[in-house]
Amino acid sequence: MLGLSPRDFRIFLIFSAVVMTMPIWMSPIHGSVSFYQLFAVFGLFTIGFNLLFGLTGYLSFGHAAMYGTGSIAAFWCMKLLSLHALPAILFGGVAAGILALVMGFLCLRRSGIYFSILTLAFAVMMYQLAIPQKTLTGGDDTIGLDPGKETIFENVQVPVMAGDAQAVDADGNLRFRTTSQPKINPETGEAEKRWKDARILDRAIGLTPDTASPNFGIPSLKVQIKQASIDPQTGLEVTTWIDARNFEGEEPLTPDVNDPDLGLPSIADSNKRKIYHWFSLNRDGKLTSKEVEAWLASKRVTRFLQLDHVVHYIHFQYQTGATVGFVLLIIGFYFSIRVRRSAFGLMLRAVKTNQTRMGYTGLQPKRYTLAVFVISGIYAGMAGALWTVLTSQTTAERLIWNISGEVVIMTILGGVGTLVGPVIGAGLVEYLKELLSAINIEVSGFWTALIKPFLGDTWLLTLGLVFMAVVAFLPGGLMELPKKIMALINRMRGKGDAS
Repeated sequence: MLGLSPRDFRIFLIFSAVVMTMPIWMSPIHGSVSFYQLFAVFGLFTIGFNLLFGLTGYLSFGHAAMYGTGSIAAFWCMKLLSLHALPAILFGGVAAGILALVMGFLCLRRSGIYFSILTLAFAVMMYQLAIPQKTLTGGDDTIGLDPGKETIFENVQVPVMAGDAQAVDADGNLRFRTTSQPKINPETGEAEKRWKDARILDRAIGLTPDTASPNFGIPSLKVQIKQASIDPQTGLEVTTWIDARNFEGEEPLTPDVNDPDLGLPSIADSNKRKIYHWFSLNRDGKLTSKEVEAWLASKRVTRFLQLDHVVHYIHFQYQTGATVGFVLLIIGFYFSIRVRRSAFGLMLRAVKTNQTRMGYTGLQPKRYTLAVFVISGIYAGMAGALWTVLTSQTTAERLIWNISGEVVIMTILGGVGTLVGPVIGAGLVEYLKELLSAINIEVSGFWTALIKPFLGDTWLLTLGLVFMAVVAFLPGGLMELPKKIMALINRMRGKGDAS
């Protein structure tokens, strides 16, 4: 189905299911919207990078240039043309593809370490060129979308007054001066205003959004988890947030209103914009299980578990931006499978195996490497565009070559040349960043002093240790781990049978 073999189709279905349900199974282990978004962005990035590095063996440190170019192009597409996410993502991919074509044409004249150095030099050059262009790229700061309106001014001639009378010149002509005044609408008598962002296409079809958030064309969705239990000492209900943050970056919500349905308490934020309901089973039996199930259904709660008077539930709506990122990631994964299984993918493997023999057959390896370099650049550009769509801003810092290094680490951690490995590597790195960078401990003894350098702002030390361990013991990345485990089990079984 979908042009895939049965095995690839099963892999695609499993991958899609795991990605789309991530807010459900990741929430109990401190998943957050920022993690889901970054996972989608860098998952897409690594899929494209793996097509180049995994299939041809060409290691590029210049993909940050395409990533940043896609980000900046998407920003200006939303600012000047349309706030809708789809044109911005496509425009970012096209812009990055053009840059990749130029970059690949110049850098692919060499291979091996020389190719890597050329791409690194290109990325550093692009970053240095972008930093001074603060109006275009934001420089080392950020530039964002401006949702507001501004008053339209026009130049008008007003008389020059001399006391109570209008001044005249030497020839007796009335004197006027030019001044700027708000343009008045003759029908309403009020000052005319215009949108600060041009958004030409949006204006052409009558769309004038009042927000700076990209329009995805789908309803907003969210996730929230809570635990309710009974304190055995006091007999009172105790509630605890399993995820201590809600997904808008605000403080944890607190009970402050009552829900009229079944007399169950509710949760509301300070602005009363969203209501997050929760409940606990009443030990005196006033609340039956059927009533609970009916209430859960009315509140769109999707999972209900009762374990020893502790109730866990997920009341969720997927966050819109993360959902769009998941869908884009799945589409990118699908096309990567098609590329790998095509005749073109076979030629890319031939490039990695032996370019000389490939040339003897009359084929030109450089054409194939340039093509996959452009495809990989488009993936990087769309990842950068997606990040701009999710944050509504951009910066020249997205062209910095360090991003290329991060993607190389993600790909190697997951498994170079594998289908799913780079995405797993991206998820692992972003999860470690999300989890470890938020931990700050005070040094109070030997062990805390020993652990502190691996947490908080210096969490990269932990990533370095993980990376060294994977390279040393799992050269094929995390995707090699199941094979190692199965080989160990088979050896243990063999010893058992021999004995």
